[in-house]
Amino acid sequence: MKLGQAWLVCWAVGAWAQAPEIARNGVVNEASNTPLALADSAIARGARLTIRGARFGDRKSDVTAKLSGPAGEKTLAVTPVDSSTAIARVPADAPLGPAWLTVRVNGLRSPPYPVRIVRAQFGIYANNGKGWGPGRIQNVTGTGRMPNTVSSSASFGQTLALSGTGLGDTKTPAVFVGGRPAKVVAARVSPDADEILFAVPAGAPEGCFVPVQIQNAGRLPSNTVTVAIHKAGGACREPEYFPFAGWPGARFGIVAVTRTVQRESGVEPVSDEAGAWFGQLPGLEKLNPYFLLPPPGTCTSQAEPWRGGIVPGSLISLLASRAGAKALRAGDGLGIDDGKAIRKVPAFRGMPGVFDRELSDSFGAADRLLNFVSPTVLHVTGNGGADVGRFGFALGGPQPFAARGVLGPVMRGQALRLEWTDMAGRIAIVYANFFDEATGSRGMCYCVGTPGATGLTIPASALAYFPASRGARISLTVAAWPLRPVTFQAAGLDHALAVSAFMQATTSNE
Repeated sequence: MKLGQAWLVCWAVGAWAQAPEIARNGVVNEASNTPLALADSAIARGARLTIRGARFGDRKSDVTAKLSGPAGEKTLAVTPVDSSTAIARVPADAPLGPAWLTVRVNGLRSPPYPVRIVRAQFGIYANNGKGWGPGRIQNVTGTGRMPNTVSSSASFGQTLALSGTGLGDTKTPAVFVGGRPAKVVAARVSPDADEILFAVPAGAPEGCFVPVQIQNAGRLPSNTVTVAIHKAGGACREPEYFPFAGWPGARFGIVAVTRTVQRESGVEPVSDEAGAWFGQLPGLEKLNPYFLLPPPGTCTSQAEPWRGGIVPGSLISLLASRAGAKALRAGDGLGIDDGKAIRKVPAFRGMPGVFDRELSDSFGAADRLLNFVSPTVLHVTGNGGADVGRFGFALGGPQPFAARGVLGPVMRGQALRLEWTDMAGRIAIVYANFFDEATGSRGMCYCVGTPGATGLTIPASALAYFPASRGARISLTVAAWPLRPVTFQAAGLDHALAVSAFMQATTSNE
């Protein structure tokens, strides 16, 4: 290669390196945040998009975006947010079908990013901007509108206004509140945010986090957000057995002793674990989705881009992950005494206020020092630390329940029936998680059984975004959670409770 040619190649590579770039799963519906790499995912005509990547300049930069496809090109209106994020709106007359999206910043163009344009694919805005949790929903009254919140919930029959984007040319969207169909009052398309007005059905469940989902507005159902409902309006009520979301800003502690039976390939290894977590909870908008337990008999779901990392397993670790809670120093360990031996549960390295110990040997056999499945009473003690005082309490060990039939498998877009027995005094909490490297996505389905019921059906719509690709890791857990957890007190804490939970789980790679 001649010197001039080499210089030209280096110059071209350097110039391209400074061009903007769209990240993997960097184009999502602004409201739903659902990865386009998932099967059947698409962006709708007229929808607002979030575009994430690198070298997007700043608010003063000349930023444009363009869709190019077999039917021609269309320019998108773009609003830069920061150097890695921009908001764009798809033209209402964008050609349908496959296309390439490019971003140009100060004359430099990004590599093309593949998308598919459809007539409609609705997403609902959430207050946290992540596509899950309390939705951007307003209570409509005779004097105007006010945000739906846990302190200002909707009553039965009340009209609500829901904001989203991607309604496209949908004329008759279907709204489901806690799995019940709601009467749609109106549906309107707007450049800033589409709006659907609907009435709370009389048979909807009450709760602070009742799931809401839109269907018939795209090939896939919308993302799921939540709404607060109380029959008389006013403040909704958090259940006694899972009150965490009702403690914003509180200094709290939770101690859990669990036994998990992993049901795979005819083998059922047992895993016993003790854990605890002490912290100061953030506001509701910063809690992770596992704090937002849906009402009994309902399911919620979530899907988002995933860039790798540790995958938590137990419900306690899922609560502690991404929680945004300020850690409270509670000492260097806990003690658990079953009357035969004392087991120490050490502080988790690098995570103040978190304690964890696997109580099984290296071969997966249950540790017999703690007879969890017997009526043994466990005495739990903590010496306390700089933020949390000493404490002690008695806790019964996890009692088994029987799962009828096969646990799973979880199939994308297919309803799943789960049945069980021997769950008196407890409530079933069901959670299915997926992590898919092929599509760079993760998500979950989160359900609660009705007290006294012997089963639960996870609806197909709650599993619509589970991956269809091989290699995705999907886990399903049914946890028997006490209806009346043990409460305890310690200096420095506003609330503290302890649970003893028996879980049955299965994991598969599709």
